[in-house]
Amino acid sequence: KQGKVANRNIGGIIGFSNNITIKDSKVYNTKITNNTPNGSTGGFAGNINYTYGYTPSILIVNNSGIEKTTVNGNYRIGGILGFGKLILTNAYITDSIINGNTFSAEAGGVIGNGLKSSKIVDANVTGSTITSNYRAAGIAGFAPFDISECDVTDTVITVNQEYNGEAAGIVSAAAEA
Repeated sequence: KQGKVANRNIGGIIGFSNNITIKDSKVYNTKITNNTPNGSTGGFAGNINYTYGYTPSILIVNNSGIEKTTVNGNYRIGGILGFGKLILTNAYITDSIINGNTFSAEAGGVIGNGLKSSKIVDANVTGSTITSNYRAAGIAGFAPFDISECDVTDTVITVNQEYNGEAAGIVSAAAEA
């Protein structure tokens, strides 16, 4: 299925949410497009609620993924989550395209930008393309958290910006976890 949506936070399953668990689920052959300048975009969820000074909401993902899906956005873009706290175990991103289209875009095969209390275990990105104008990585565009047992295979990662761009196989930029 193909659709074009112009809202602040866009996801293949949910755009914006508080605490939510997704398990044994797949987004397949779908095009997700967010044209807003500061919205978050994800294959599953665009944005998981975060208010500074409060305990962040959590997206928990188990045994799930995206396949043959395109995720286009302008700010924080991920195969699973655009922005927020993610606790992920056993996920896949297969034959998909993740695009960050603006100067400040953070794109990741799994997450665009995650909170420091996030955790990713056993994520596999295969046969995909991840492109951004600022940060692009196989797992996370920005990740101040623990990542383990992850593989990025047969995937093209590209930063289109001549200066100040960051690209990597796993994480393009990190901070102390």
